[in-house]
Formats: sequence, C-alpha cells, structure tokens
Amino acid sequence: MPLDRPVTIHWDDHQIPFVVAETDGDAAFALGLVHAHLRLGQMGVVRRIVQGRLSESAGPLTVDLDHAIRSLDVYRAADDILAAMPPTTQAWMDRYVAGVNHGAAHQIAIQPPHEFKVLAIDWEPWTAQDSIALGRASGIDLNWDFLLRILSISDPDLRDRLALRILQGDPGGAQAVAALPEATAFAERPVLAEFAELAALAGRSGSNSMVVGPERSATGAALIASDPHLAFIFPNAWIVAGLRSPSYNLVGMMVPGTPVFAFGRNERLAWGGTNLRARTSQLVDVSGLDPALITETRHRIGVRLLPDAQRVTRMTPYGPILSDIDLLSDVNRRSNGTPFWALSASNRDPLGARGFGWRDHQG
Repeated sequence: MPLDRPVTIHWDDHQIPFVVAETDGDAAFALGLVHAHLRLGQMGVVRRIVQGRLSESAGPLTVDLDHAIRSLDVYRAADDILAAMPPTTQAWMDRYVAGVNHGAAHQIAIQPPHEFKVLAIDWEPWTAQDSIALGRASGIDLNWDFLLRILSISDPDLRDRLALRILQGDPGGAQAVAALPEATAFAERPVLAEFAELAALAGRSGSNSMVVGPERSATGAALIASDPHLAFIFPNAWIVAGLRSPSYNLVGMMVPGTPVFAFGRNERLAWGGTNLRARTSQLVDVSGLDPALITETRHRIGVRLLPDAQRVTRMTPYGPILSDIDLLSDVNRRSNGTPFWALSASNRDPLGARGFGWRDHQG
C-alpha cells in the first residue's frame, strides 16, 4: 500500500471509522480508502448523475435530463478551482483521490459493488475534478426550481416585474409566481417531476444550525447543533468519520467522494452550517448578445440498450444558456431558437445585464 508511515483505522460498534496517521498525506489517503470501502457504489452512481450520464444506466427516459445537467455543467469550473487551491490543499486532495482509486481497484478485483452490475457502471478512476463537481452539485442553489418557474412566464413584463419584486425581498413576489397557472403547469411536467424526486432524495428542503453561548450552557462551554434536513435514505447522504494526524484531530460528517468534514468538532472548536436560501445564481437576458461570444459543445449521450443520442449545449460569458434545454421547450419555442436566458457565472451587478437575482458562484 502506498503509505509513508503505518496507518491504523479503528472501527467502533457502529462501524464508524477513526483514522490514525503519522502524516497528513497518509490521513487523506486513508480517508479515500474508507470512502471507497463504504460507498464505492454510491459514489459511482452519483458521479454518473452529476456528469449527465444517467441514460447510460436508465435508458432513453432520462436523455432530456442528461442534456439539462450537461447544460449546467458543474464540472466547468473544476480545473480553475483546483488550480487556485494552496499547495497543501492540492496535496490533500491528491492523496485522498489516490486512496479512493487504491480502494476501488482492490474492491473491484474481489467483488464490484452491486450497483455497478444493476446500473451497467464500469468504474473509471476517480479524479480531483470529480470531488469538486460533487461538492458543487451538493451546493446547487435551492432557488433553481423557482427560477425555472419564472422562465415559464410568457409575458416578459410580468416576468420582469415579479422577478424584481423577489430581488427586492418582497415575499409576495414568490407567492405570486407560485400561483400562476403557467408556473404550476411547468413544475408538474413529468420529466421535471422525476428530477424533483431525484433531488428530494437528498432532502433539499432547508437546514438550521443553533448556537448556545457558554454563559447559557450547563457545562460552561459553547454548543452548536446543526440539522441539514436531509432525508432518510440508504445509503445515507453522509459518512461519519474521525481522524487524527499531525495537523488534525477531529470527528464529523463527510459527503462520500469529497475529502471535507462539512461539520464536526475537534478539541478546540465545533463547526456547522445552514443554507439560508440565499440567491447564488442569476438569470441574464442574452438575446442581444453577439453570437461570436457564444460557444457550442456537441454531446454524445450514451443510452442503455439503444443508439446514442446527440445534443448541443451553448455557453456565454455569463454562463450556460438555459433556453436551449429540452425541458424548457416552451421557452425555446417562444424565443424561436434565439438565446434567451443564461445562468450567470459572474459577479456582475444583477440589474446591469438585465438579469435578476440568481448568481452561480464558481469557487
């Protein structure tokens, strides 16, 4: 095994691992090994979804969904994010990835996960970009369902008025959109409903985190309780793990496939988080954009038991064009194929480019 020093992995009565390593690099490697040992099947399935390759397992019913996911392309910033990492963070990521692939090779040689056989998945080496994309997908804007409802409004003046009300913090704007027949019908489309059910597996309904100051606790120590509001699924959306190395001594929760303790505690502090449903993405009107600034990518979408499907996605300086997505056929028809809305990947003034209120941060 490619370790610098001996590593011990303890397992308690609940099969929760605790890694003890003499170097930080070995600790990251062992975490990757543990993730592959516990959740290799889950990681392979989730990566296929995030890559827009679900049709390779599910067949023709999910081609439109794959096209939509490829249009959003959560991988597009992965190389830049990786390059911007400090050397120590890159080294941690590299060692974690090496651990995942070492564990995967060993497991597949003995007995591949059941999911691989059922869903026709051939294991491909895990990459740092996979971990980054998985993390980005886990943090996708909770407002996107509402964003799609706004796209369905055919009256541009009404659409802009309601969007601006929402941008200004008027809760009545959201209620007005939700009550519109167009928006309701759009949200009830079968393929979108399937996507909503898929997203609901992670219980993306909200979260909370409560902090108690030391002067108000019985122990005289500060307390934090975090509830990410995730559904009960099998396997769970998290891995509970512990780690001790020269730089770390902690326990906490990790998303399988990512080398990060999203919340947890060490001997000095505890950390958690909550999603406040902040606007992190932005719609931008690109109908007047110079066509020279729009790039096309042609995709071959593998379809299980059937010929491959062909789809095209388009990218602008603001982000991907949503009105091309097959799931938005009504919007596409109204625009006569002209680029209509793009999902912004910049920090521009939301009103400066006739956008309103959703911005997708790359980092």
